[in-house]
Amino acid sequence: MYVNILVFAEGAIALAIGCLLMQKEVKLFSISRPTIPAVFFFTFLVMSYFPSFAVWHNMDGAVITNYILGLFGTVICVPIGICLANRALAYRHEESDKYLFKRVESEGWEDGMYGAHAIIILGVLFVLGDYCAKTPEIPIFEAFMKTATPDSLKLAREESFKLLDPRWGGPNSTPLFIIFLFLRTIVFPLLLMTTLGYALKTKTTSWRIICGITWVLGIFYAVSSLARAPVSALFMRAAFFIYFFKCGKIRKKVVLTFAAFTLIFPLYVTTYLNSTSRNILDGLYAIFLRLTYSPALDLYHYFDVFPKHHGYLYGQTLIRPFCQLFGIPCFYVENFMSRHISPANIVTAHTNAAFPSNLNADFGLFGVIIGAIIVGAMIQYVQITIVRAPKTILNMALYAFMVYAVWVLNFGSINSVLLANGGLLVWVFASLLRKLAIVLSTGFRGKNDA
Repeated sequence: MYVNILVFAEGAIALAIGCLLMQKEVKLFSISRPTIPAVFFFTFLVMSYFPSFAVWHNMDGAVITNYILGLFGTVICVPIGICLANRALAYRHEESDKYLFKRVESEGWEDGMYGAHAIIILGVLFVLGDYCAKTPEIPIFEAFMKTATPDSLKLAREESFKLLDPRWGGPNSTPLFIIFLFLRTIVFPLLLMTTLGYALKTKTTSWRIICGITWVLGIFYAVSSLARAPVSALFMRAAFFIYFFKCGKIRKKVVLTFAAFTLIFPLYVTTYLNSTSRNILDGLYAIFLRLTYSPALDLYHYFDVFPKHHGYLYGQTLIRPFCQLFGIPCFYVENFMSRHISPANIVTAHTNAAFPSNLNADFGLFGVIIGAIIVGAMIQYVQITIVRAPKTILNMALYAFMVYAVWVLNFGSINSVLLANGGLLVWVFASLLRKLAIVLSTGFRGKNDA
């Protein structure tokens, strides 16, 4: 009993320090003016920090001390990283407020943006056609078959996406898997927001048509594999984009509509496809656990395994993307964790957790503390970079994209967020989109001048 009270008291102190630092640096409690670091901090508290005390209470073993200490350190060190970024870049939180209330700005090359979107969407159509040709069964279609069972749908989900990855050596694996992945995590999310933005800004039929086509294709691709997160992520990003577009003045009806669209597909999959009970309340409870207790429990397992059951990896998780790029064998920690937790899991299963998981697997508590400071500085650097740029459609799309990207840090590694989920590569895609629009715009003007 004494130990429980001591841990809760220490947790309350760590939380108070973290909240005070966040309030001072980014106005954490200005709920109506969310920033990228504030969104991350609140979601980290809900998905990892608060549930960790329940996990700590339910689990036994000395390693739980490292688990709790790691979370205490994260909730303090992320704000420290934000403080360091603010000092280095002379940032004041008023800059974010000023950005929010600015009117949407135009750029000189916007007349080429429609053509740039049309070209990219045409390329996307070819990629989607190839994806459908390489996929044995489209799970969303199989889901409507009366003979489909949770087990058959689970296999169909694996075959429709993960087994296309060449590293698993599946019969339908393809080098184009990386394109299929980025289509889901980068291309469609950004295009859906930019086409929506130009449709709202220009109010022209041409932009409304291309926006409608993009949304139909994007939603189909997101739901096709029955993965719950991709389609919800699209609506979450779109909601934040509209919030920035409307200068923070968004009606409750719009918020509730986007909240419903964000929830409805995961609820459908959880209630009617992943379970035989078909009870909506059970489905809602399963989603609640997935967003609270489950992430904290998955994170605990990483602290339990390393170094108790496996030695520290000393950076192997950090270099894995480069190993995969050059075909070098590497340690797939998420797959290892899944097989360790549930040996009966399928071969391709993986268990990911909040970003401290891989940091602990690599370097223990030292890695968690240093990594949390770096993550805090990176998050704030992105916030500062965005609000100091012109408030254009593309810039707001990047803003909304990064709000979701930092949320992924609650159930994914730093590598995953930066690469697979587009936290870094989306800037490259946005730059290519911008350059293509400039080239087309220059061409149009040249013809008009002639």
